[in-house]
Amino acid sequence: MSLRAKMTGVVAAVTAVALGGTFAVISLSFNRMQQDHLDAEVIAVARTEALEAPTNGFDFSDRPGPAANDVGPLTKHGIIYDANGIVLGATEPFVPQAPALSAFKSPPQTCFDFWYSGQHFRGVKVEIPSHPGKALILAAHRDDLDGDERFLHRAMILAFVAALMWVSAVTWWSFSKLTRNQARIAAVARRVAGGDMSARVALKRGDREAAQLGSDVDDMIEKLSSLMSSQQRFISQAAHELRSPLTKLYGELQLALRRDREKDDYRKAIAEALEATRKLKSLAEDLLALASVHGADRSERSEVLIAEAVAEACSLVDEIVSRELTVETGGPSCAALARRQDVVRLLRNLIENAVAHTPPNGRVSISWKLLAPRIHVDVADEGPGVPPQERDKVFDAFFRGGAARCSGGNGAGLGLAIARELARAHGGDVILRTDVESGACFRVNLPQWPGTEAAARSASAQHNQELGR
Repeated sequence: MSLRAKMTGVVAAVTAVALGGTFAVISLSFNRMQQDHLDAEVIAVARTEALEAPTNGFDFSDRPGPAANDVGPLTKHGIIYDANGIVLGATEPFVPQAPALSAFKSPPQTCFDFWYSGQHFRGVKVEIPSHPGKALILAAHRDDLDGDERFLHRAMILAFVAALMWVSAVTWWSFSKLTRNQARIAAVARRVAGGDMSARVALKRGDREAAQLGSDVDDMIEKLSSLMSSQQRFISQAAHELRSPLTKLYGELQLALRRDREKDDYRKAIAEALEATRKLKSLAEDLLALASVHGADRSERSEVLIAEAVAEACSLVDEIVSRELTVETGGPSCAALARRQDVVRLLRNLIENAVAHTPPNGRVSISWKLLAPRIHVDVADEGPGVPPQERDKVFDAFFRGGAARCSGGNGAGLGLAIARELARAHGGDVILRTDVESGACFRVNLPQWPGTEAAARSASAQHNQELGR
């Protein structure tokens, strides 16, 4: 059952209970009021007839019967009994055979209903004053009372049915209108689940909450579409990067086995195959590192001294020595709140990138400073720099600019992408500075270790104390 049907059913049920209870109270109150009025008139006429009965020869007068609201006097019907229950006088329809006095069990002055000859009466028993044992029964037809009750019941049933149908129809229509936007959102979600990433909710009107939900869903679809496109592009580029060394490896091995060769030729082929394998291994490691950035558990972060991390990262870059480069490092004593291996990896990637684009005998500068609550590390080179048109793409995976800035020499173009993802995983970032005159400068910012400022203040105080001596 749909939510709309359930809500309509609930509203209809509540309405039915409320209307049914209200109509029942109204019906009972109205009927009781009508009956009380008739009872008062019947008792009044009965008392008058009882007082006049002895002077009328224990018979009924010609006075009109009891009045019933606005319909005028009713025909009075009655019986007068003596002390032995013998009928002394009676009116139609109790002539010639009147019911026995013992048939009327109600106490005197109390109205009651009874049936006689198929007719419904409302009557009362009254004792005749100064004549012990003698009693008078005065009655009036209940036809008007019963007719009013039946009419009221029919009218209320019709009103109940009409109101219930109207409430159900209005509820169905209102809920359909209210859930129309939700139904549209659900339809778009089903299309997206089926692979249609062009589907959009695009609500132009409706309640504010539904419009906001539709806008959020559209934003989510847009991001999903972008992520899927990036994923497909990443897979395509990864496949392309893997194909090149695999093709070279396959070709070298196939060429080596095609005919007998000299030992030096085999050695050369094996060396070429080994180089292709090394590139494959490096690419696989980079892909694995990039894929696992957000999946690794980084809850156990610790104090990472920046100077030590920079020194370790530099020791892992062999090209510094082979290209006879000068690496200048400097900065205050400070520590980051991070995983040490992640900080070393992202610094190594930035240093490898700087080394790859610095001319032989050139210089790479690594400096850091504390700007609480962040630590900034700058890695600068003396290379050609990054053209303005490439700055927005320099951190994209597999991107290679005109000068191969982000390729890391012969790498796959994953170094800068991995560095940025590692920094962001720790609440930091890597940016390309645009305020340098030459070369390229990448800045890392990381959260500082909470004890960094306290240690700096302690060292400063100790230094000032030594100066005071």
